[in-house]
Amino acid sequence: MHKYAFGSRVDDSKRGGDIDLLITTRERDVSAIMRAEIALITKLQMKLGEQKIDVLLDYPTRKERPPIFQIAQQTGILL
Repeated sequence: MHKYAFGSRVDDSKRGGDIDLLITTRERDVSAIMRAEIALITKLQMKLGEQKIDVLLDYPTRKERPPIFQIAQQTGILL
């Protein structure tokens, strides 16, 4: 699994904005992936407080990969 932070939060010249994350996984079961996403967002909000968190999930059985996935990988910071 790989995790990237991208967007305005990784650019010191920008202020605020939501937290943008790209997570890639080898998991193929979409139900398991969605449960993990909900659990992750819940844990992050409990630790960070109420903030806008956007999570992109990439997995082997995904049918479409919008251009933002490649942008996130190219411009993001590997966590």
